[in-house]
Amino acid sequence: MEPSTWSLPKLLGTLGRVVTKAHRAYLAETGLTPAAYRILEQLDAGPLAQVEIARAVLVEAQTMGRTLARLERDGLVERVRCPDDIRRILVSRTSHGDAVLAAARTKARAFEREVHAVTPAADDVQRSLLELFRHLAEAGDLESDLRANRPQNSVSGGEK
Repeated sequence: MEPSTWSLPKLLGTLGRVVTKAHRAYLAETGLTPAAYRILEQLDAGPLAQVEIARAVLVEAQTMGRTLARLERDGLVERVRCPDDIRRILVSRTSHGDAVLAAARTKARAFEREVHAVTPAADDVQRSLLELFRHLAEAGDLESDLRANRPQNSVSGGEK
């Protein structure tokens, strides 16, 4: 079936998988997956509760736990019980995590430059996708988590 005949959901879903696969290839040298990259980015402002990170990157708590276990095993993050609420687990990036994220950001910028090089209207496409995302979130057609975590209105600067 010709992509020009695909429905919007099929086109966006397929594009998402293709872009994620290509992004994964760029990040491979750093040892991070796109999901791990997004998690490490969430920790830019400092430690966050595990559940807050899961909500921000739009994954289930169980998935987050497994991914954080791998990041912790690799020395990229550390998890500690919150002193004010022992039910909460706080996650922070280690200095090794900072270094790996810096390398991954370089790779992510290279990936974005490549996308822009092969897609002359990439900025316009990104703005259109952001508008679609916002519209769907406001209409309530996406998970409530999405409404709380709208992407920044940035056309460049890496994966958000």
